[in-house]
Amino acid sequence: MSIGQRLRNPLRSAVLSLPHPLRRRLLAAKLHLEEGSLARRIGRAEIDSGPHDGLAVPPPLLRVRVSGPGAERETWLESGAVDADLIRRLMSRNGIELTTMDAMLDFGCGCGRVARHWAGLQGPAIHGADASGELVRWCQDHLPFMDAVEVEALPPSPYPEARFDFVYALSVLTHLPEDAGFAWVRELVRSLKPGGLLLFTVHGERLLGVLDEPERARFHAGRLVTRLTELAGTNSCTAYHPVEYVVADLLPAVDVELVDAVHEDLTGGRGVLSPMPLQDNYLVRKRA
Repeated sequence: MSIGQRLRNPLRSAVLSLPHPLRRRLLAAKLHLEEGSLARRIGRAEIDSGPHDGLAVPPPLLRVRVSGPGAERETWLESGAVDADLIRRLMSRNGIELTTMDAMLDFGCGCGRVARHWAGLQGPAIHGADASGELVRWCQDHLPFMDAVEVEALPPSPYPEARFDFVYALSVLTHLPEDAGFAWVRELVRSLKPGGLLLFTVHGERLLGVLDEPERARFHAGRLVTRLTELAGTNSCTAYHPVEYVVADLLPAVDVELVDAVHEDLTGGRGVLSPMPLQDNYLVRKRA
């Protein structure tokens, strides 16, 4: 059970009434304990700790920080393969092939859950960026085909303008408060070449069941819903984006055109714990 779920009781009001710095320290400490406990359980159950497809597999704790309860070795590996395949399929159905590009960026790359599946991709230079130095260092040590860098919690990034043909940010906006989400989308668009493409995923209507009544009312009114923004950038901070909010507020503010939107599971209901089948997918193009 996540922090957000555990705080949906009388304790939540008490914790959220604390001064912000104290509240953040308390929530961060609780998150650290939960992640450690889950990683130990996963580690004890694992039989195979060796490479997969010739690449090292991150230790359980790093996988937990990226994927939470979906961090079991085989589940984690499958989820990355599924999202990489869905990226290819989404691009292909819009007449775009990754092999024709010069450079692409996995923003929020974590410890390479998706990026590891580009190891044999011919064509684009592969880049990764994440706000966790620990995750970036693992990528630097174990995924030599990718140029991974650490970024701050807020822009700017180290990339020059018009650097990339394609940027994807899977389950990144889902864990950022509104201001940070807007800021990073603007920054990622800045880093695109004219005509370049950005793919991002958000929690949409399919996840309404986790919201309480006031939150659902806000969502149905076309407004962003956020939780535990003190833990921005972690899985405990969650944001829920109505279609109206994305189309009417977010996209016009960053001056992009919508190329495609997917609000359904394209895996055939396999129940994979990965962002693209569970979240809404938006592919947008930077105006030339």
